[in-house]
Amino acid sequence: TIEKAYQIAVMERGRIVELGSHSELLARHGYYARLYSLQFSDRASEANLSYR
Repeated sequence: TIEKAYQIAVMERGRIVELGSHSELLARHGYYARLYSLQFSDRASEANLSYR
């Protein structure tokens, strides 16, 4: 999966806007983190429920 990639290039309108590993990009709270959150928000909700 993309989460295991050594380096991820995030593109917007044909330009690289962010570059880094999955964890680095999430820590920046930028474009990648927003897209990831939108796509996997249901996973986060399920994970939070499983801890209760």
